[in-house]
Amino acid sequence: ISAEFIQLSSNGDKKTGILKVEKPNKIRVEYLNPSGLLLISDGLKLAVINEKLDNISLYKKDELPIGLFLNNDFLVEKKNIINYSDKDNIIEIELSYNNLKDQRSITFFFEKKPLQLRKWTIKEANGTETIMYLNNIVFNEKLNKKEFTIIDPRKIPFGRKE
Repeated sequence: ISAEFIQLSSNGDKKTGILKVEKPNKIRVEYLNPSGLLLISDGLKLAVINEKLDNISLYKKDELPIGLFLNNDFLVEKKNIINYSDKDNIIEIELSYNNLKDQRSITFFFEKKPLQLRKWTIKEANGTETIMYLNNIVFNEKLNKKEFTIIDPRKIPFGRKE
């Protein structure tokens, strides 16, 4: 899947960018300028890279709510379905991991006909929400494997791009 996105945060922050997903477990969320943020999962770990600050934070894929979307094997017994709704051509599913002690969740909104993901909302334990709207969705596009390679920005010499 590849798509353009608009992301809105509960603090009023708006970002745009490009989303690419290759199942299982690979995602690239590239925020357009001036953000300088890049989120990449190579299938094993997930990196949040701030290119402006030459900073990188690494996580296990399952530590962040978006990990629910990346799994190839969706087993209900490993998830906690908080809410489910099916009306007016929209399916809404709010999920959380059973083993999380906080109240983080992700809600997926699917258009039924044709069936496709249109947006998701991530709720954090502190009450903040981030909504990502997907536009111009393309399915079964051949994606470049390099786009899912995590490169630590601190290891690239100044001024050199790979």
